[in-house]
Amino acid sequence: MCQGREFTMADGYFLNSMQEDLTSIDLGEKVIPTIGVICKSCGFVSQHALGALGLLPEEAQIKANKSME
Repeated sequence: MCQGREFTMADGYFLNSMQEDLTSIDLGEKVIPTIGVICKSCGFVSQHALGALGLLPEEAQIKANKSME
């Protein structure tokens, strides 16, 4: 990271898939929806969980909480 001070938000969302083990891939079972914040200088992308920021619709937040149990 370059310690830049100008950022932009990604024009979409990331769905980070959580896995129980490293020998198989489960798609869509447990995900963490995030927004990307991109440094305008070096392109570093940081992801921020929408649920923790209170930015998920209520029904999506309930589903996200259940998947984290």
